[in-house]
Amino acid sequence: MSEFTGPLTFSMGDDFENYSLEAMKTCGYAIPSTTIKIINYDENGNGEICAKGRNRFMGYYNNEESTLECIDLEGYFHTGDIGYLDSKGNLTITGRLKELIITAGGENISP
Repeated sequence: MSEFTGPLTFSMGDDFENYSLEAMKTCGYAIPSTTIKIINYDENGNGEICAKGRNRFMGYYNNEESTLECIDLEGYFHTGDIGYLDSKGNLTITGRLKELIITAGGENISP
């Protein structure tokens, strides 16, 4: 994600008890000084992934309107990705909110 100067999450081998398959499917947890939250989530906990931290860009140069479309008043960048946080804070990405292709049959496909 080009709006962040590096990773949002990481994981280490010791973080996963017995390297469970479910744990291995996650992106890991937020790096220090980064906060991740899920908004507008459904009954399964899937919602839009938002993140903030000092590694986030300040906004689009000379384009306040576009900046306000993606960074909310709390400073969270709305990624346009869908996912959830598990009970240990590990992020799993499950889809894409923005730029969906909707087929003639009504199926949503992320490019």
